[in-house]
Amino acid sequence: MRTFYDRAGVQVTEQWFTVGDAKYPVIELQRLFVARRPHHPGVVVSGVVAAVAVGVGVALAPVLPAATATSLIGIGLLGAVATVALIRIRPAGRELWVEHREGVYPLYASRDVDEFGKLTRALVRATGHADQRLRGRHRRSIRAIRLSPRQRIRRPGDNLAI
Repeated sequence: MRTFYDRAGVQVTEQWFTVGDAKYPVIELQRLFVARRPHHPGVVVSGVVAAVAVGVGVALAPVLPAATATSLIGIGLLGAVATVALIRIRPAGRELWVEHREGVYPLYASRDVDEFGKLTRALVRATGHADQRLRGRHRRSIRAIRLSPRQRIRRPGDNLAI
């Protein structure tokens, strides 16, 4: 059996997708969806604080002393830098959802973009491989049904007694 992905309790093979104790047949995973989770609340708060500080500093610059306006704008810029740093440290999570039998279910979630991409590509390869195998079997069985015994190719050594 061919293994497409095997890391951290997640395994994708030709026949099965396993996450922890849950096990799904790959051939039944019809449609895959990727969804993004919201950013960490700290990222949102630092972005809002940065925007407000810069906005107040720029809007009130003519009224406030130069040092105060510059300080507000500086705090806003530091908040923007903090927001960018937090986005790099805590990226938005991604979730893999699948249409399986009657419903749509979450299969896997991760904040690690690289590992999530590897797993998703492996699952797409596994489902494509399963589809090819299924279509191949289906075509062979249809051909076998359509051929009558007289149309089948006989090889040397076959028993021809009827």
